[in-house]
Amino acid sequence: MAETARDPDVERLINEHLEAVDRALAAREVPLSERRSVTDDVEAQIRDMLAERAGGKPATADVEAVLAGLDAPDSYAEDAGGAPAAVPVQPVEPARLCPLSVIGVVWTPIACILAAGIVLVLRLAAMSGGASPARTAGGLAWWILLLPAMTAPIGTTILGWVAVGRIRRSEGRLYGLGLAVFDGLLFPLLGLDAIIFASGTPVPAIVSLVVDCAIVYWVWRSLRVPAGD
Repeated sequence: MAETARDPDVERLINEHLEAVDRALAAREVPLSERRSVTDDVEAQIRDMLAERAGGKPATADVEAVLAGLDAPDSYAEDAGGAPAAVPVQPVEPARLCPLSVIGVVWTPIACILAAGIVLVLRLAAMSGGASPARTAGGLAWWILLLPAMTAPIGTTILGWVAVGRIRRSEGRLYGLGLAVFDGLLFPLLGLDAIIFASGTPVPAIVSLVVDCAIVYWVWRSLRVPAGD
């Protein structure tokens, strides 16, 4: 698609036409994704026609001439015979649980169990005076178990926020926002709680609870606003 100059008046006329097309489609209850596809195609057609007509510096007269040669926005609501205009609609897929949010939730308890097992083995080895498990013949297996336990705080947090983004952009095709937020906030809040306890704050348990609840409330309230609004 050829790029045109971003003149405010030119852009206003183009946007008004696209908004009128979108309203006509919305009146027919065309899904948002389909409306965006149609308006994107119309915009691409307008800009290509402007580029052919006026090069890189179209004026409002050029826009008006181009728009006059296109179908009127009302034509997207119904055709000349009064029947609804044919707009391809993709089949609606049933919503499914976001797999990334599930992986994060499962990773956390597994990592905690592995970490507890590693601590127990180390203490038993220290008490018996034996060699470190990492230096024995089973050292490879030891590191394989240690890796998911050590990477859980970073990995679970990243998975959680990636899942949040995918769910909000899925237009209802994915769900599991609560699990994703849990993944994204769990370890950062635990780290913040550790800082509060280590800082010598009076009644640290109450302060941690209040701070955690405030952060969770603010994040959840922010995420309930649909993406793109």
